[in-house]
This record gives sequence, C-alpha cells and structure tokens, in this order.
Amino acid sequence: MVGRQGSRVELACVSSAFPLPTYTWSRRGVDVNVTSRVTQVAGNLVLDPAQLDDAGDYVCRTRNQLGSRDVSVRLVVTGL
Repeated sequence: MVGRQGSRVELACVSSAFPLPTYTWSRRGVDVNVTSRVTQVAGNLVLDPAQLDDAGDYVCRTRNQLGSRDVSVRLVVTGL
C-alpha cells in the first residue's frame, strides 16, 4: 500500500469469522499503540496524518476462541 505524507492512510483488516474476532496491529514485533493520530476503526488501522517514519511492514492479527490469523501489509509513505 502507498500513502502520502500528511494524508489519511487506512490499512484494511477484515474478517468474517464467527464468533467475532478481536483485531490487533503490530509493527516490528511490537503492538501498535492507539493515539490521537493512530486509531483503529473496526479492524482497520488509520494513520492521520501519515508520517514518513510510518512506512514499514505491519501485521494484523484477528483472534477468537477458535484461533487466530495474521495478515501482513507493507506501507510505503511518499513525501510531499
């Protein structure tokens, strides 16, 4: 995925699992912290505004009592 510095970037993570899963995002093996700039809407991770140092590989983990699944996404952030 490619996003532009200073714009809103949304990394999608959708699951049709039942029972409904929880979603967690990590980067470099560390959970992503939700802040006023980095939020989670349903399973999606929203970076608003995106910064150059947000670029990298992210992992979304969906989990319920039946198991878990990881999905990876690479974010490239271009300059202004």
